[in-house]
Amino acid sequence: MRIVFRSAIMALLLATSAAFAQHATYSVQDTEVGTLLDDPAAAAILEKHMPGFTTNDKIAAARGFTLASLQAFVPSITDKILAEIDQDLKNLPPKK
Repeated sequence: MRIVFRSAIMALLLATSAAFAQHATYSVQDTEVGTLLDDPAAAAILEKHMPGFTTNDKIAAARGFTLASLQAFVPSITDKILAEIDQDLKNLPPKK
């Protein structure tokens, strides 16, 4: 009986996490730059708000950071730019 119950709980957890992953959205606070760069739609948003960002020769060093954390090192990434990027990222269709 316990094995059946545990199996049911595991199946429910797996289904819930898969459903969440399909509807996950990007954010400037939580999503690493590398993840954004690897998604053409998200990369286009970065390029729209920060022209040249995606093609910068130092971009590889930023892949493990979030945009919000990069703000401390890159003064041109303003709160306004982050808010605009965040809004555009939230408007992207959910990932499948």
